[in-house]
Amino acid sequence: TQIHHCNPWKPGGETNLDCGVPVCRYHHDLVHKGGWTIAYDPNRRAAICTSPDKHVVIAPTPAALPWAA
Repeated sequence: TQIHHCNPWKPGGETNLDCGVPVCRYHHDLVHKGGWTIAYDPNRRAAICTSPDKHVVIAPTPAALPWAA
C-alpha cells in the first residue's frame, strides 16, 4: 500500500490524515499516469475516485462501514 497525497505536499499541500489515501501501487500509478483523481471526503469518511471519463467511485473507509470491527 502507498499513500496518495490528495493535495500534493510539494507545492504547499498539507501532509495530514485528511489529505492521504492508501492505494495499491497499480491504482497509485493510475492517478499519476492514467488521468484518475482521488480526493478524500472526511465528512463521508470515503475516498472519491474519478476516472478520466468522469465515472465516480466512492470507496468508504472500513471504519465508516457499520459492520466493520
